[in-house]
Amino acid sequence: PSLSDPRAYFDAATRRFFVTETEIDANPTTGADANTAHVFIAVSQTNDPTGAWNIFTLDVSSDGDSRFGSCPCFADQPLIGADQNGFYISSNAFSIATRRFRGAQIYAISKNLLEPTSGGSITATRFHDLNQAEGPGFSVQPATVPPGGSFETAANGTEYFVSSLDFTRTLDDRVAVWALSNTASLDTIPALTLRNVIVDTE
Repeated sequence: PSLSDPRAYFDAATRRFFVTETEIDANPTTGADANTAHVFIAVSQTNDPTGAWNIFTLDVSSDGDSRFGSCPCFADQPLIGADQNGFYISSNAFSIATRRFRGAQIYAISKNLLEPTSGGSITATRFHDLNQAEGPGFSVQPATVPPGGSFETAANGTEYFVSSLDFTRTLDDRVAVWALSNTASLDTIPALTLRNVIVDTE
């Protein structure tokens, strides 16, 4: 398989390390890319990263936006963050066959789901068809809280994200700030709301 884009995060609240890596399966005979792709999520069983880990698999093969074309897709450049309730992955979906953009994706996963005694295949609450100002969302960075910081508890838990609006690579003074609210619902029946505002940084 093709593996790339590792990311690591230490969650001070749970005293666990979270590591992600994007993956595209390979044809075992030819070595060519297969039509399935995943994000691997590893969670340390303790606060010691040299100890045991639980490994989870998130299938992202069908996750794209139809307005940009069809999948199978892979999750390019997964970006990670967390709040008190959830672990969040944002990626840019690309076609496996053509490497063309298929839209930004945001995945929300309960931290409690990622801290059992074993790993395995999991599902996530996914947001797609993301829009910001006059164009599509891309490279949406989830927030992290440093040790000693505090999570946002308003609106029953809120995770923030930020992304640029430089659609034409001609420089832009604005950013999009996203808020994913009601993250405490990830532990029961997810009922999340995602919205963004445009901030002029000039």
